[in-house]
Amino acid sequence: MNEDRLAHRIEREIFEKVFNLSKEQPWLSDKSSEIMELLELCQTARQQELVLDLLNRFHYVSDAKHRADLRSLAATIADDWKCDPSDTQVVALSGGELADSSSMVAYGIKTELAKLGSWKTHNFSDSLSLAISNLSNLPNIVIVDEFAGTGNAVKKKIEYLHAEAKSTVRIRVGLLTAMESATIFINPLVVETYCVNSLRKGISDHYTGKELSEAVTAMTELEKCLARRNGKKKLRDYEFGYERSESLHYSDAANPPNNNFPIFWWPKLTGTGNLRRLIAPRI
Repeated sequence: MNEDRLAHRIEREIFEKVFNLSKEQPWLSDKSSEIMELLELCQTARQQELVLDLLNRFHYVSDAKHRADLRSLAATIADDWKCDPSDTQVVALSGGELADSSSMVAYGIKTELAKLGSWKTHNFSDSLSLAISNLSNLPNIVIVDEFAGTGNAVKKKIEYLHAEAKSTVRIRVGLLTAMESATIFINPLVVETYCVNSLRKGISDHYTGKELSEAVTAMTELEKCLARRNGKKKLRDYEFGYERSESLHYSDAANPPNNNFPIFWWPKLTGTGNLRRLIAPRI
């Protein structure tokens, strides 16, 4: 087979894989241009195969799935944990610092918990300081978030609550989605933890042996196409995702996490510094 025919066959196979992606990943249906642009950055067929495989294994949360996840978390809080609105408050991880996905979860779960008991507005908060001031009446706290990549942010909030509380506080954590390693990290720090969707690392926990080493090399080389800095952010802090989380998560209802591989969200290329079209852009 001559080189022209081989190149044509490879291009056709890649095009077919991109076309078929939307069947498995509906959120990619209008991102064919972004996907092709990313594939053009690849220097080898192995890099292209890796990108397509990772995209195919993204954990996608549609609006309907998000609502179902909220119902699952609400049922765990009310039915499994037996948390009672008379002494429990649900608090967003963000702590009122800014409107983010954890505030969205705290707000969204109100309706679901109201169906399961006498939960009222005062049982929900996106402010840790307000939660602390209410501890005398509501000593049981459920911290909620949409996604946990490492568990470090959750740990800091738990430590803050224990340090500021002047009375005994019982803390539980409810997550819609989290990396498996994050929940393992959080578990010993709280009374109970529940995660609706548990994810494993996209490369390290999927491939083995030679395939693993090849995939790591392919991603390492591919990330060299990205600019070393984006404003104050340094790419070295996000290689393979923040703290090498290797996440593959996208939700229609939330901002994609920086734990995702930066090849899907880092906005600038090396050399030119030009902005590129992104598959999972972050705000």
